[in-house]
Amino acid sequence: MDGICLKEGLSGSKVIFNVLTNTCNKYPDIFLSLPKLESKKFSLNFDEILADFEFLRVNSDKSTEIASFMLEQCRNHFTFKTQDGKFMSLSEVMNLPNTSKNLKVLSNNNVNEDSFPQNFKVNNQVFEKNEYMKYVDVIKKMNLANDSSLKALEWLNLYMIKNELNLKLTGMKFVVFGSGAELSPTKNLLKAGADVLWLDVSDPKKYLGDLTYSGKLFYTEEVPNMMVHPNEVRDLIDDFSNGDAVHICMMAYKGGKARELILSEAASLITENLKKARVASFSGYVSPTTVSTMTKDLYEFSIKRYEKKSNYTESFFSMLGLLKQKKFRYKLNDTNKKQIANIIVKRQGCSYQGCQYIYKKILGEVYGHYGINNQPIKVSLNTAPTTRTKSMSHPIFLAAFEDAINWGLYIFEPEESRFISFLLIIHDLFNENYHYSQIGDKQLHGGIFNLKYGLEESIIAAAIMSYIKNPLSLIKLIKNK
Repeated sequence: MDGICLKEGLSGSKVIFNVLTNTCNKYPDIFLSLPKLESKKFSLNFDEILADFEFLRVNSDKSTEIASFMLEQCRNHFTFKTQDGKFMSLSEVMNLPNTSKNLKVLSNNNVNEDSFPQNFKVNNQVFEKNEYMKYVDVIKKMNLANDSSLKALEWLNLYMIKNELNLKLTGMKFVVFGSGAELSPTKNLLKAGADVLWLDVSDPKKYLGDLTYSGKLFYTEEVPNMMVHPNEVRDLIDDFSNGDAVHICMMAYKGGKARELILSEAASLITENLKKARVASFSGYVSPTTVSTMTKDLYEFSIKRYEKKSNYTESFFSMLGLLKQKKFRYKLNDTNKKQIANIIVKRQGCSYQGCQYIYKKILGEVYGHYGINNQPIKVSLNTAPTTRTKSMSHPIFLAAFEDAINWGLYIFEPEESRFISFLLIIHDLFNENYHYSQIGDKQLHGGIFNLKYGLEESIIAAAIMSYIKNPLSLIKLIKNK
């Protein structure tokens, strides 16, 4: 396949292995306690390695410097393959000439459209617009978000009161890679009056349906493939910006054959090579199933859950050997250390972790500290909730979701997840006291950081319990095989 790709002989696993190995060699004193990495064994225990590595990185006084080095190392693994099989550097690709594409506009001119939903829900409870703080209280009581998230949601209440319970983004321009993704904030942005550039292979008209909104959606009949024509996408963004500031939102995702990594590299390449547009912010959602730095409140709650006596169900599965106690990077005698939660689902693969860990967590830290092209920007990369999306429609996940609440894990519906995640982006863009050091401190965990046992084992156990409680669903599954 032509376009941006990994250099010959590389895989997602090999890329991550090389990045970690080179970083350990560059900073030996910091990673001295990390066992020497072995290529052949890396794919078997990369989750443990990443968690140990990140614990050492975030607790060093060179964490951001290391992040910058890691990003540079990762980018060295990419090249560009032309249609005739030749190879070019990515910088050469961005200088290729291309034909301009005409931007079209979709708008229903509903300038009086209320930018804030009339009602919203969580846990089957519906809240009216003037009941926003009741909604936040439920989030708090159910322990679905950490303290930083709750403070941000409370700040938004005051912000909206000042603005007559509205979120107005009129005049702001947003570029959404993966505009039609299931958790994309595209519709929320349009309802709030923003101008949005559509970058997605799906039909924008079909996506919008009968939505009423006060913003404008800009699109082309044929959206250039960002992996094959990154220079065309760059020029499209420049045309859309008309020299104004743009807010970049990364929602594009495609699994398999390291495409998660390639898409992420393409998006950052385009973002950093804009000619006319000035990047005002970079936002996205970080998966809950990657290595995460735990905030103090989450850490303390998790310790209590960790030490709490197992219930009958947990004890039963533990006796069968299906559950192992969760492996947090707890340093109980040193509470000044930042703690790391290993929530990696290994079956998602190394490329997935490369996308989430390097091109969100690490990239966000670099952007927040150094800016883009020496220009400071705001970065919003918060942990998204575990959500019942179409990509999670595997029978095991579906069964586990049915019993998840009994394990202390709340599964968000897409509508719930989109709404609350969008609110946190708005907070990060508009709160003047928000600092780059706070990037990633808001975690809509839904309880996933507080599980007593390993996530993958808990998923299997919850699925088994679900089938035990509802054997007909298991029979249907067997018949459909």
